Amino acid sequence: MKLNTEMQVNQISDELWEIPTSEKEGMLVPARIYATPAILQSMDVGVFEQVTNVACLPGIRRYALCMPDGHWGYGFPIGGVAALDVRSGVISPGGVGYDINCGMRLIRTDLIREDVQPHLDRLMTELFRRVPAGVGASGFIRLDRLSFEDVMVHGARWCIEWGFGWHRDLDAIEEGGCITGADPSKVSDQAVSRGINQLGTWDQVTTISKYRWYPVIGYVTKKLRQLGGSPAKIRLLSWFTVGRVGSATRLPVIISRYLNERCGDMGFP
Repeated sequence: MKLNTEMQVNQISDELWEIPTSEKEGMLVPARIYATPAILQSMDVGVFEQVTNVACLPGIRRYALCMPDGHWGYGFPIGGVAALDVRSGVISPGGVGYDINCGMRLIRTDLIREDVQPHLDRLMTELFRRVPAGVGASGFIRLDRLSFEDVMVHGARWCIEWGFGWHRDLDAIEEGGCITGADPSKVSDQAVSRGINQLGTWDQVTTISKYRWYPVIGYVTKKLRQLGGSPAKIRLLSWFTVGRVGSATRLPVIISRYLNERCGDMGFP
């Protein structure tokens, strides 16, 4: 199997692969990648380089991991996971997340594959028509600076109060859709200007592909386990859509600003 790396990659199971510590000087633990053979072959060279770099971090425990959505990221590969010792480990902005509160949301339907497959082209066209998407897209929600600060402070609760969701949605979002303590005064005008028109947009609409942080449409083909011993609530071949939340434009501006300030405080160029 041809991969985008010269490193030795050993197969552990059908969907788990391991790079031993012998493949890069300084690796403290092996690196493991969760992927089918086809996905592993499609991963760029940055995945292998970065996940083995993560394996060199002080205090790392057991393995440096990469999920099936792995691709070149900020220090960590996107899709990278690591557990670091609280006493001897480090904090990496690339591991915590360069995009603040960046994550995924899954919307499940009760439709099965046979219901949707004949209409998939029409469905994708309609999503493109109804949902602002792509680089530079603007949402249909128009806000001034004060209203945008309300969004930053109240998060998903703001959306629900304005009719863009249901209260039960908050039960499925970490921290109930809002992490307390946000201070909009710490956000620069540059960051605000890059994000104020993007509320309600998707980066891109696509079916399942190599990069899974964009909204995608797909169906379940296998249930790996049932949580808590209760029957799984999702049917095989049920269709779903996955949407990315967070910001790939506004929030890196904030993080870069404070990283640069902190580096200056510590004497780094």
